[in-house]
Amino acid sequence: KGSKLEKIGLRAFYGSGITSIIIPDSVTYIDSYAFARNALTSIEIPGNVMSIGYNAFKENDRLSHIVIKNKKTIIDAGVFSGCATKSLKIGQNLRSMVFSDNKKLITVTLEEGVTSIAYGAFRGCENLENIIFEEESNLTIIGNYSFSNCNNLETIELPHQLKEISSHSFEGCNKLKSIIIKIILFIFK
Repeated sequence: KGSKLEKIGLRAFYGSGITSIIIPDSVTYIDSYAFARNALTSIEIPGNVMSIGYNAFKENDRLSHIVIKNKKTIIDAGVFSGCATKSLKIGQNLRSMVFSDNKKLITVTLEEGVTSIAYGAFRGCENLENIIFEEESNLTIIGNYSFSNCNNLETIELPHQLKEISSHSFEGCNKLKSIIIKIILFIFK
């Protein structure tokens, strides 16, 4: 409490071996690679953080609990790539490679605020089994390679708002057997 810290700079704690950190509410920006290659087990991003830079938490292979309090926080490419999160609930658009190569990720829930999933966002999440789109999903675009090589994905139910499934989106999903695309029927009386 009472901290005046606003920015955590480029590579500030890169590879330093830290296992925990409490980010003060005063922080508005976390720069690229700020906490990459550490031993963090959980992270809570305060509501005032507006932007998290490229690969900021990359390769924290023990990072299993992530809370981002502000659904409008801009999460740049690769921020949580190579982490150990088993379950995620996301409310904002996903940039490229943001959760890629997370070998322990099993379930992803995408809230209504997500309108696009960028290039390779979940690429190589080989244990991903469940992708849940909330009922009021506004997802319109699944980008290139978004879910490629998610080897344990068997079924996906896509929201009715979806307009584009880009190239290679589900490439290498060897167990994928069922794709359900929701439609809305209008009944006029």
